[in-house]
Amino acid sequence: MGLNTEHTDQVRLVMRVRTFLPDVLLVAVPNGVHTTASQRLRLINEGMLSGFPDLMMFAPGKTALCVEMKREVGGRLSPAQKACHARLNACGVAVITCHGFDAAWEAVKKWHGGHDAQKA
Repeated sequence: MGLNTEHTDQVRLVMRVRTFLPDVLLVAVPNGVHTTASQRLRLINEGMLSGFPDLMMFAPGKTALCVEMKREVGGRLSPAQKACHARLNACGVAVITCHGFDAAWEAVKKWHGGHDAQKA
């Protein structure tokens, strides 16, 4: 079986978090959608920011967590992502880059407090 794409890994993570960590408010940031030039300009004017992480998570008593999903093999941060993540860190926001579903799920469980959610 081939490697999963960033998209499939992110979908799996969203489903896992929503199933096993129901207290987590999870929001996707769809920066990677294909748009026309006019749609993109409209989104930028509304606040879309190049390099912002793929997911944001909030839970009672926890610092917000931003997750940047990357392919298991070959996924790299762009210069815009590196700069945005550094700005978020400077604001006290935790940002993690996860290569693949398994790494992301383990990191989210650790952030959530070592929750021993069963694997689906």
